[in-house]
Amino acid sequence: MTAERTSSVSTVAWIAGVCTLLVASIWLLAEPRIKRAETQYFATQIAAVLSDIHFDNRITSDTLELESLHGRVTVYRARENGIPVAAVYDAVTLRGYSGLIRVLVGIDSNGEITGVRVISHRETPGLGDSIEISKSDWITGFDNLSLNSLLPADWQVKKDGGQFDQFTGATITPRAIVNLVHDMLKLHSEKSNLVFNHTANN
Repeated sequence: MTAERTSSVSTVAWIAGVCTLLVASIWLLAEPRIKRAETQYFATQIAAVLSDIHFDNRITSDTLELESLHGRVTVYRARENGIPVAAVYDAVTLRGYSGLIRVLVGIDSNGEITGVRVISHRETPGLGDSIEISKSDWITGFDNLSLNSLLPADWQVKKDGGQFDQFTGATITPRAIVNLVHDMLKLHSEKSNLVFNHTANN
């Protein structure tokens, strides 16, 4: 290898090293801001599913882990004066059209849904993304429902004989959400004593 070529390779390597260092530095500077934004967004979504519930504890620190048909679920407990008033189930379904959909399901101490919000997904824009509250009010159709509100067979989209609307050209996405919400209601019914009697960890 000639001296000229060696010099050229060294220059390229030096530039690559500087670029890598710059990218790493930018990430280190941005990471705290990104984490703060994510934490803020999550807190906003928790508040959205508990919009009519009064609580005074630090809900994001009062948690419990449960196993479900959809894998591990984190449960956030809302309390007022130490008394449990609601729980928010942070769950994931893999049955979306494009895979993973993360959902928050709020359920009060009477077993009624206080709210549902999708906090991340990769569904098709203009079709499956109607699960977002910013795109459609479809997700609010779960508000105030409980296991006693509908027959088990009704917890499906209308195309499958149930009570919930599907989207034009997109049935898989709402089907996945309905299934997940119903499963969280059932999990809450089975584990409510554990959820509400478990000692706060904050």
